[in-house]
Amino acid sequence: KDLQAKLFDSPPVDKKEAERRTHSTSRLIAKLRRHGLISKVTKARLYRVTKKGIKAMWPAVRFRHIDFPTVFNAQTREAA
Repeated sequence: KDLQAKLFDSPPVDKKEAERRTHSTSRLIAKLRRHGLISKVTKARLYRVTKKGIKAMWPAVRFRHIDFPTVFNAQTREAA
């Protein structure tokens, strides 16, 4: 549920949508594990980002949350 809240902006509208999101999230976790970007904590429903995952995912997070908004806001100020 925590991961779904981060991935989707709004709660599911019906049961079918909730099920679709659950399957989608499960596939995403499996994909990240296959690529070695996250690993499962033994005997827990918990995952940790690996060193490889930090190296691979941090640039994308930085661009989306730091670099892009800064440049975008600067461009819109210049245009105004």
